[in-house]
Amino acid sequence: MPKTRATLGGLLILLSFSLLFVLPLIPLHSGKIAQLPFVLEREAHFVLVFFGYPGCNEVCPRTLQNLTEIYQNYSQQVALQVVFINLHPGASQVAIQAYAKNFHPHFQGVNLTDQILENLKSNLGVTAIKTMDKSNDILHSEQLYLLEKYNNDWKIKVIYWNTDKLRQGLYNDMNS
Repeated sequence: MPKTRATLGGLLILLSFSLLFVLPLIPLHSGKIAQLPFVLEREAHFVLVFFGYPGCNEVCPRTLQNLTEIYQNYSQQVALQVVFINLHPGASQVAIQAYAKNFHPHFQGVNLTDQILENLKSNLGVTAIKTMDKSNDILHSEQLYLLEKYNNDWKIKVIYWNTDKLRQGLYNDMNS
């Protein structure tokens, strides 16, 4: 019996790890209503939301550069807004806005209070972990949230695991 439990436990662990590699390959279609705790700068039917922070050396610059290219391809076809939400406490709204607009003048940078940010992260399922060292880095994913205007609310249409998945599915997701 102990050998069977050990084998079953090993299989469960293997299955859990394999999901970590498979999930990023599949965009998640949600339909959940999300409350945006900020006002959009421009009228939009779709909003692409990305969580990051200035000073991030890997995920943020690459993702925002890719979002710039994607935005330039789609913004003429649909009312699309890109919103960068700051994960790093203590940054000013001016600094966050400047960081976002550095990638494209129509991008919006948002700095929320700690409580509102935690509520939004919980609502959307965002994971971000501060490192234990003195660098103040935040480990976070490249997840992107496509929100669609639904009456007076915003509906989470799709959660993309990275900009490659976004490039592949955005046109179809905005037109379905």
